[in-house]
Amino acid sequence: MKEKIQAKINGAKMWKSITLICVLILVVSFFVGIIIKNDITKFILGASGIATIVSLIVFFGFRNNILKCMKILEEAGITLDEVAKDLEGAKTIGKVRKVVCGDKFFTLPSPFCVFSYKEILWVYLKKTTTHDGSTGATTTSKTVIFCTAHGKKFSANISWKVAKEFLEENREKFLPELIVGYKMKYNKQYKELVKKYK
Repeated sequence: MKEKIQAKINGAKMWKSITLICVLILVVSFFVGIIIKNDITKFILGASGIATIVSLIVFFGFRNNILKCMKILEEAGITLDEVAKDLEGAKTIGKVRKVVCGDKFFTLPSPFCVFSYKEILWVYLKKTTTHDGSTGATTTSKTVIFCTAHGKKFSANISWKVAKEFLEENREKFLPELIVGYKMKYNKQYKELVKKYK
């Protein structure tokens, strides 16, 4: 498990570096394009712009969560070895996208995150419905949101059924104030809890 987590961290750091390099190339090619106006600089500017957009989407959409999770754990004085030891041989819930449940920590798939049970204050299902006026098609996407005691929110592409099973089986490991579900009053309650735990 340690190798898997370390590989995810290394992958995220690599994408962060790629993103920074792409942004740097974009900025340099922009200024070079102002000075030298020819087709080559226009091509480099366009290509670096596309590469920057793609790397930003990949990094912030899929890779940044693991770095944020590990930073929260490091601030709490928790090492990668502790996490890996707890998750080694741990139970999994779900068939395709599995939640790994240790005694102190758990992982969420897609995008991969590692959490301490004691960090989570609120879990709810977020439904987003979009309607295409030209075709009349309506699509709904569902994402489970995990909100931490630090005020950060993480999305997990798991079904609500898997999330509920996970929460029910591990309820005693979470903080006693854990909020499950979504109502406007829960949002206010969560903000008050964040103030309490900060």
